[in-house]
Amino acid sequence: MPDKSTHILVVEDEDAHAELIRRAFEGRDARVVLTVVRDLGEARAYLKESTPDLVIADLAAPDGRGIDLVPPGREEAAFSVALMASPGDERATVEAMKARGLDYVVKSEAALADIPRTAGQAMRERKLINERKDAEQALHATEAKYRTLVDNLPQKIFLKDRHSVYVSCNENYARDLNIDPDEIAGKTDYDFYPQQLAEKYRADDERIMAAGVMEDIDETYVQDGREAVVHTVKTPVRDEDGNVAGVLGVFWDITEQKRAEEEVRQLAKFPAENPNPVMRISHDGTVLHANDASAPLLRLFEARVGEQLSGRWHDQIADISGSGTNRTMELHCGERTFSLVCVPVAGADYVNLYGRDITEQERLEAQMQQVAKLESIGRLAGGVAHDFNNILTGIGGYAELLADQMEGDSPARRDLDEIRRLTDRAADLIRQLLAFSRRQHIEPIALNMNAVVKSTTKMLRRIIGEDIDLRLALAGDLVNVCADLSQVEQILVNLTINARHAMPQGGKLTIETASVTLDDEYARTRAGVTPGPYGMLAVSDTGCGMDENTQKHIFEPFFTTREAGQGTGLGLATVYGIVKQHGGNIWVYSEPARGTTFKVYLPCAEEEVGPHRGREAQETPPGGAETVLVLEDEQAVRNLAERVLKQKGYTVLTAASAAEADPLMETMGNDVALLLTDVVLPGPNGREFYESQATRHPSLRVLYMSGYADNAAAHQGVLGPGAELLQKPFTPVALARKVREVLDRGRPGEGHLR
Repeated sequence: MPDKSTHILVVEDEDAHAELIRRAFEGRDARVVLTVVRDLGEARAYLKESTPDLVIADLAAPDGRGIDLVPPGREEAAFSVALMASPGDERATVEAMKARGLDYVVKSEAALADIPRTAGQAMRERKLINERKDAEQALHATEAKYRTLVDNLPQKIFLKDRHSVYVSCNENYARDLNIDPDEIAGKTDYDFYPQQLAEKYRADDERIMAAGVMEDIDETYVQDGREAVVHTVKTPVRDEDGNVAGVLGVFWDITEQKRAEEEVRQLAKFPAENPNPVMRISHDGTVLHANDASAPLLRLFEARVGEQLSGRWHDQIADISGSGTNRTMELHCGERTFSLVCVPVAGADYVNLYGRDITEQERLEAQMQQVAKLESIGRLAGGVAHDFNNILTGIGGYAELLADQMEGDSPARRDLDEIRRLTDRAADLIRQLLAFSRRQHIEPIALNMNAVVKSTTKMLRRIIGEDIDLRLALAGDLVNVCADLSQVEQILVNLTINARHAMPQGGKLTIETASVTLDDEYARTRAGVTPGPYGMLAVSDTGCGMDENTQKHIFEPFFTTREAGQGTGLGLATVYGIVKQHGGNIWVYSEPARGTTFKVYLPCAEEEVGPHRGREAQETPPGGAETVLVLEDEQAVRNLAERVLKQKGYTVLTAASAAEADPLMETMGNDVALLLTDVVLPGPNGREFYESQATRHPSLRVLYMSGYADNAAAHQGVLGPGAELLQKPFTPVALARKVREVLDRGRPGEGHLR
């Protein structure tokens, strides 16, 4: 057990006085342990080994003054001290007491008998001193602990007085200011910050101290020359009387936090601003989130945000959630079509849905498919037309030769005339097929469509009849277009005939022209359109109109809505082919019972409109005595050409291929004046053979024949500049006339392109 006795050291050299002191304690407290020594030497020896609770020392010891046992700082002593003075030494004792702050007694029998009271008082004072020292040490420890805590906080902390003068700050703030914490006292914000910022800080301080309430402030802070955003908490500090005596500030850098918050804010705005549907649906089918673009889908789902899906939609979401794999659905919402990607999120209890409006994409794909289908039909029609032209050339040519040998009123002559008429009809059909397949020979020039419309108006009125009102809406500032005159007239005629059949009870037909620019957005939503300036020709009627399914097929050859025997179904197909061959575009706008509008866009011409050539007189062509080499792989056409030219006096050589023609040119090449050749031949084509001979026979002329003459191919590289072309099927008269023209005009390149 701990020793609870009170240990007292008595320093007294007189035995009587020491005995009085012992008796005084013995009668009062048995727990007092008294040790008596005679001088300071013995006392010091004792104090080295033990620490008493109280030392009672004679002021005048044999070997010194008892007061010397007490350290200069009374509070530094580990024990209480009481001094004894002999009568007459009171003055010295008082001076000693002042120096050390100790209690004393004057030696007398009564005083020594009462010395326990003096000792108690001394020990009570010592206890108070010790308690105060302990409290101070605890306070210093607490202050050090909290100072360490404050200095190691990531926040910056400062204290200012009532005039916004710094009192103190923590290490973190001092580090920012590049000073020691002790150096901030007495300084202001003007010592550390630009004036404008310092004034702002002082205004904040004054406002907070005047209001007496704490404020949270997001403000600019300059650190190492870099501006940052900090969050500052400023609170007024009050004195003991409750008056505001300053301001305590705590702030920290929130630049990255602000940046992150802004990113989160922007990400949060993304679904709302997304033009495509974005939805989130829980595993139980509850719509958790949906942006504005999701409205059509919510109507389809028959649910709103916060509500559960029902029926098959609920089952589909549950199935997707269970599968854990993405799934794509195509949904039709009224007139719009959406592609919806459903993405189950791993570890989450919801499915994200990302939609995309594919209505325009599907429409464009349908257009592309239609264009591809028409291209395929065109290639087929072009191939058939080529072969038919060769056949018709033979039929028509031989029929004309036979007719020339017969009298005009004979039955056989009449039969031949009927054959020739039917051949012409067949040739017209072939020309329409070639127009659709874009393999018809065209001669584009700069045209003013207003002039073309005006020049054909009389003919168009005869086509539509008196019960249809024809109206013109022609632009005053119309651009010129690059087109073949006869083909533009054909477009007008075919569209007018189509409109007439749509208005059997009469109506209104409007022909309109305009200068337009098709922009990137228009081209993006329509297949095959190149942005740029165009001349627009529109033909509108007030007839029966067409449904969407009919519009998908109107440009296909032989498609017709008329009764059998009332049309070939090639009218609109021909228009389509002509427009496409010219590098233009055609679009139809129609609704049942609301009429139809066809809009034709033709590319602008760079040159000015020139005078049109008139029709040449159809005279019987003269013959000649020159030598002509006919190079044609179709025997019927080759034989016909040989016969016609021989009848006109020409010397004719024939060959079915370049391989057969080579030996003829080797032996008779200097005599051959004209090469009449098909464009497409087995082996080298007509142009390649001509060029192989032209270097050896510079005077050789050439006339090409073709069952289809794609203008781009004929005049942009395949036949060469200035090339002369005879379109199949041709009549004997047309052949003789063209041969004579070429022989009289000169070598290719010497004349103009026809």
